[in-house]
Amino acid sequence: MKQRLRVLNKETFGREDGFTRELEERVEYHDEMLQVEYFETIEEELLVSKAELDVCYKRDEMRLTQLGADLENLIQPSISEVSVNQLKEEPTEKEVYDALKSISVDSSPGPDGFGSSFYLTCWKIIKNYVMVTVNEFFRGDVLLCFYCSAFIVLIPKVKDPQSVDKFCPITLCNVIYMAFSKIPVDKLSLVIGDLISPE
Repeated sequence: MKQRLRVLNKETFGREDGFTRELEERVEYHDEMLQVEYFETIEEELLVSKAELDVCYKRDEMRLTQLGADLENLIQPSISEVSVNQLKEEPTEKEVYDALKSISVDSSPGPDGFGSSFYLTCWKIIKNYVMVTVNEFFRGDVLLCFYCSAFIVLIPKVKDPQSVDKFCPITLCNVIYMAFSKIPVDKLSLVIGDLISPE
């Protein structure tokens, strides 16, 4: 596949790349000449070269857009359609609970004041509310700013800090927000081996 991409790249961009580079150098040269001394002919040449270069850039952009379909044939899908559908599914109750369990019970709570131990201890009571919120998030519904609000806390690195660089900033997020990010990570971990090339 690499060989095919190299050939495609050379055939498609090889000749145009040299012409574009030549135009860029010409524009730079005329621009430098005008900085030293103004000549109307040089300014005209500069404007013509800039216009030609603009046409080259637009042509390259169109060619890349048209090649998009051709490149799709060169690159095979890394994961199966089944895996893609699994990644798109709304999280199950078990996935949400596992994400909450993976958050340390000793971690500091976010602005809502609840740590992961609250969610785990009261799971049977609050799970329906949590599941509705999580599913709204994964459907792309608009959520209240409350869910992604956080405290930024500065922890001193030394005994008597005198400047900002002597502090270490940490962010205290709401537990539910951390669960929002952990669930896709857990799902991706199942297919990450297929997505990353060994090379």
